Amino acid sequence: MSSSSQRIYDVFLSFREADTGRNFVSHLSQALSNAGIKVYIDNRLDGGTVLELQLLQAIRGSRISILVFSETYGKCRFCLKELEQIMKCRRNVGQIIMPIFYEVDPSDVRHQMGSFGILDLQDTVKKDFREGKRWKWKMNCPIGKVY
Repeated sequence: MSSSSQRIYDVFLSFREADTGRNFVSHLSQALSNAGIKVYIDNRLDGGTVLELQLLQAIRGSRISILVFSETYGKCRFCLKELEQIMKCRRNVGQIIMPIFYEVDPSDVRHQMGSFGILDLQDTVKKDFREGKRWKWKMNCPIGKVY
């Protein structure tokens, strides 16, 4: 993605529906839309390969990703897949990432402790320890800054 003409959205919102969807994120999305910012927000709870493909295209087609880290964000395999794609877009095309910490301690996310710890990630992905390590590595970024 080398030109802004390939951008579909200004902002992609990554969040855990159960924690923030009906309150904080819906208000954030509405405020951004009211300001003329084109936002991709996915409120559907069912997964599947077609939905995943749509989400990945929305992530790639966004200039900015806003990550709303909440208590169970790190326990959601779908959120972690979004995070992985967002980090790829940051590295490959310079996508801007803006973290928001919703009722979680930023240091828990930064240092991968609490609900963001390696054991929770291992349980989330339901694979062996190496898979949990892979997710931990993917999340290893300077969380707490806009970059």
